[in-house]
Amino acid sequence: MHIVHPDLEKNRLYVTIGEADREEMEEALESVEASCKEVAAGFTCIVHFPEGTLLHPSDQDLLFRIQEALVAGGLKKAVYVRTPGSVLGRLQLEMLHMNSACPADNALSLDEAEVILNNGHPSHS
Repeated sequence: MHIVHPDLEKNRLYVTIGEADREEMEEALESVEASCKEVAAGFTCIVHFPEGTLLHPSDQDLLFRIQEALVAGGLKKAVYVRTPGSVLGRLQLEMLHMNSACPADNALSLDEAEVILNNGHPSHS
């Protein structure tokens, strides 16, 4: 499952990646590439991994390609939301940061991610 939603008013992409097989991840990549053309350069992005999300290690390359598409599309900053209970491992999250050319923060909820991108810092800091 994946959802890619551009918010033109905020100049932000919302990307949700749930449990997905390789074909679904390829479709997510295509959706991200298309959506990057709808927002202006310098856009922000929230990448949400809902509770129960499990990404097969052999499909991690597609997640990195999604990141590359975001950066190539003009991404300024991203926040990764890994809700408590998400099986997306901490190691996978660290790999996302290490493999990305874009600055990103982590958040535990969509609300926290919004605060980070709107105000530059989470509310509990």
